[in-house]
Amino acid sequence: MRSLKDFPFINLKFLKKAIIVCHRRADVDAFASAYSLTYLLRKLKKGLTVKVGIPEDLNLQAKKLSQNYKVSIANKDYITLSDLIIIVDTGHSSLLEDWLEEIKKSKAYKIFIDHHPLNETVSNLADKIIVNEDATSTTEIIYKIFELKKIKPSRKVSEMLMAGILYDTQFLTIASPLAIKAVAKLCTPKSLDKVRNLLKIEKDYSEVIAKLKGAQRMKVYKVGDWIFAYTEIGSFHASVARALINLGADLSLVLGEVNGEIRGSLRSTPF
Repeated sequence: MRSLKDFPFINLKFLKKAIIVCHRRADVDAFASAYSLTYLLRKLKKGLTVKVGIPEDLNLQAKKLSQNYKVSIANKDYITLSDLIIIVDTGHSSLLEDWLEEIKKSKAYKIFIDHHPLNETVSNLADKIIVNEDATSTTEIIYKIFELKKIKPSRKVSEMLMAGILYDTQFLTIASPLAIKAVAKLCTPKSLDKVRNLLKIEKDYSEVIAKLKGAQRMKVYKVGDWIFAYTEIGSFHASVARALINLGADLSLVLGEVNGEIRGSLRSTPF
């Protein structure tokens, strides 16, 4: 964590444009991390142009947040103009979709920030990797950078950092000590209620059906003391995987074919 004091690890004097890229169908943790980093970078370098790249749009909850917390959105062409590329919450390069080729070609300094173990496809691409597998969200790591740089987040940034942490920790159910400390410092009674309400979404009929079909098709295996649940579904893989965990599985894997390729989501309990 000490090296985070040196973020963003390049000479700010020559930094003019930066882009923060999320994974495809970015969730709340990814979007909140990107939102918060735009603020942080602008604090570190006045006049810096920072935009956010979102391959394949946001998921439902992140999209709801984006209506209240605005950022400048860039298309993939902006990568060629950027001096710095920060990729958040993305453990495998395939999650960048067709943005990957532009990122590979870019001569910009590339930083990956994540709380998941990174695949070698990322290691071969990055100039700097920031990974903390003890963290339960990427936003926890971003918050730590704020602390080490002695930069106080604005009210909106505090709310977004808190939203990312609450989302990825299932409202602190599986939170790390770092996450709990961060939320304690970020929240006020009003902001905590506000963020909780923003993370609530009305039931999506298609998502509900996907969960029910996923459960109906589920195969269950017992490995030692672990219960492993597997199912196949065409959409809402992450949501279905979380639903299987909520049903009692220790480990869930959901796979399905989307646009000619196999996609999936893997989830587990913290123990």
